[in-house]
Amino acid sequence: MALLCTTASIFAQEAYQLQSSADYDRQVVRVKFKEEQARVLDELMKGEDQLTPRGSLLHTGIAGFDAASVETGATGMKRVFRNGGKFEARHRQWGLHLWYEVTIGQGQDLQAALNTYHEVAEVEIAEPHGVYRLVDDMGVDMMREKPMMAASAATNSMVIPGGTPNDPGYNQQWGFPAIDAAQAWELETGHTSVVVAIEDQGVDYNHPDLAGNMWTNTDEIPNNGVDDDNNGYVDDYYGYNFGNDNGNIAIDFHGTHVGGTVAAETNNGVGVAGTAGGSGNNDGVRLMSLSTFGNGAQGGFDEAFIYAADNGAAISQNSWGGGAQSAALENAIDYFIANGGGGVMDGGLVVFAAGNDNSSNPNIGYPASYSPCIAVANLQQNLSRWTTSNYGSWVDIAAPGRSIYSTYPLSQGSYASITGTSMACPHVSGVAALVVSDRVRNGQSITDTELRIILEGTTVSVDAQNPSYIGLLGTGLVNAYQALTGTVAPPPPCYGSGSAISSFPYSESFESGTGAWQQTTCDDIDWT
Repeated sequence: MALLCTTASIFAQEAYQLQSSADYDRQVVRVKFKEEQARVLDELMKGEDQLTPRGSLLHTGIAGFDAASVETGATGMKRVFRNGGKFEARHRQWGLHLWYEVTIGQGQDLQAALNTYHEVAEVEIAEPHGVYRLVDDMGVDMMREKPMMAASAATNSMVIPGGTPNDPGYNQQWGFPAIDAAQAWELETGHTSVVVAIEDQGVDYNHPDLAGNMWTNTDEIPNNGVDDDNNGYVDDYYGYNFGNDNGNIAIDFHGTHVGGTVAAETNNGVGVAGTAGGSGNNDGVRLMSLSTFGNGAQGGFDEAFIYAADNGAAISQNSWGGGAQSAALENAIDYFIANGGGGVMDGGLVVFAAGNDNSSNPNIGYPASYSPCIAVANLQQNLSRWTTSNYGSWVDIAAPGRSIYSTYPLSQGSYASITGTSMACPHVSGVAALVVSDRVRNGQSITDTELRIILEGTTVSVDAQNPSYIGLLGTGLVNAYQALTGTVAPPPPCYGSGSAISSFPYSESFESGTGAWQQTTCDDIDWT
């Protein structure tokens, strides 16, 4: 709870000042009422999440708030965090029931409205509603293909002997050799009890490379219009569509691509591999799809963290940002860290893409720059920082993020390559999932703090490739094998000389050519 109190005190000290680097919903102010108003609010809302005003103006019976609402022309309000059903008691311990979203009048000045609500005695915090965005480098859209089939079948092993999977697209996934994934897969490929929440666009749960590793809410009957498990959500079978506020996952390219990097079914003879995608027997970690970017709408970025924690996720994967600082969002992130884990880890781990603004400004990099999160920078094939990747002392780790080949929705070509910190981030989430899987399989416990120390403490230095960014790309390149073992991975691959073991064409908005990674015999390298 210490993080929650710290967050609240910082945001409550002075009126929120809008930032030029962020976008906002100009008709919404979010307020956190003081605890003394809880009883009044409960009587007012009568168990509902939204208040329909009597007449044209908002009236709550809270004098100072009502006066401010007249001044701002407020027409309605609703809870930021919906009634949590069987989880509501815990939500109240975290103060989630005190957060409300107020719709102010058309044409009202947002900064003036924030100042007005900040002065209300019954209000602890007043802040805007941030508008966020996905953080890939668009214009990098290569090789959309139909599902690829390999002749070899999956094995019955929980590991991959020799480390090299039979997925036909694996030779286009340069990121996995870069993080020593093949060596790691000889030890661990992912455990079905580990759930990774993909807060993004929706993941294509029908994709042949993803379907077997999708999380499902087995206590929910899909499409019956009922909250069967009393968790506050209706028809949330694969997760939830927060953008459109319904159970129909808004499948799209970005979430599907990110999900594939985490846990596309590995060694199944189809398409591509995933970092923690199993050994080819539908035995990888599970992907919970939380589509905060819906069909033509976005929302629920904070609620998604609450949902993920309440419904068993251990890791929260986030390839989005936008810079709009928010106490409500930090409240939700803190909640996930404290209450996530899903029974396989004590606490939850939150991983964020650092963003693609070529900036060291932590305000631009927010929420990745919020210190309880792991912020991930983007490296290209020679392990130098990709030109658009954010950097800075607030970045924690780096991962492959240029021309990353992964799953795409079936309706959009099934597979494609994209560039961005969005693509680097799921490599780290996937390695985190491998480490937790290994602990589960060996009957060992782990905390979110221990997991973070492992990830950041077992990286490979990229200082030599980034002399101008020493200390600004985190501790280095994430390494799957070293995260599992604490020791340096055996060869190969090696970088910098030798012949290309895989090459592929690429076409971006500013250049084109052939990408490749290199391998030598490594006879002259000391791996100890």
